[in-house]
Amino acid sequence: MALSKVWGIGKTVRNATKFSKLIFLFIPLFGFLSVTMGVVSFYGQYTGDMSVVVDQFSDSSIRIAEDPSFDNARTVLRYPGMNFVNQASYEGIMAFHYNNVLKTNGYYLPDVRDNDREVVAFTFYLKNMNEAATINRVNYKIVFAEKTRHIEEHLRIMVVIDGVADVYEYQSYRIEGVQSLSFASQDVAVDGNIYQLQAQSVVKVSVFIWIDGYLEDYLKSIGKYTEQDLIAGRLKLQMLFSINDEA
Repeated sequence: MALSKVWGIGKTVRNATKFSKLIFLFIPLFGFLSVTMGVVSFYGQYTGDMSVVVDQFSDSSIRIAEDPSFDNARTVLRYPGMNFVNQASYEGIMAFHYNNVLKTNGYYLPDVRDNDREVVAFTFYLKNMNEAATINRVNYKIVFAEKTRHIEEHLRIMVVIDGVADVYEYQSYRIEGVQSLSFASQDVAVDGNIYQLQAQSVVKVSVFIWIDGYLEDYLKSIGKYTEQDLIAGRLKLQMLFSINDEA
């Protein structure tokens, strides 16, 4: 792999036919005491935006906000969509984006043009609004609602909860030097928990989504796919936070 693929920041740009395109569209998903984020990526025209939502059936136990003070606690956070993002690498994400994402509340790099973008990232806060009750366990999942042309096999997702980062991909440890967890199943990319969320406690959540050029090269090098097999994929993700009273 060329060195330019490692460091990112505009240096991972390839031929236009090889862009990994992401478009976001809100998809309502309802459940008891849940926060829902709908993410759609699509090769084609702009179709919508991306939202983080506390659904209409939840009570006041969970709220979300882009500011940890929760002066403007909300049930919906909405971010703009995009046409595509360029490929990146874990090294590039960590070197150029990681710390900046953690320091940026809300949508990361809102003014960057689509053809210069190589990561989709955002930071928000989740709060236990109860005055006295501890929430024993908050489960969070990122679910594949749709995927085509093997796009999930060169996708990486990093979730950072209060500074603790986990990287998820189709199969862990495919690329040397990247410690990762395998996707939970064919249908669920991420399945994690936040334990013992005290009353009035706030959790900081950052999510990074990128298409990894190293993984594409790996899939081609082992003969699993050709480049044409991997072009024009479509991806839809849903992120769900749900309360579970079991410890």
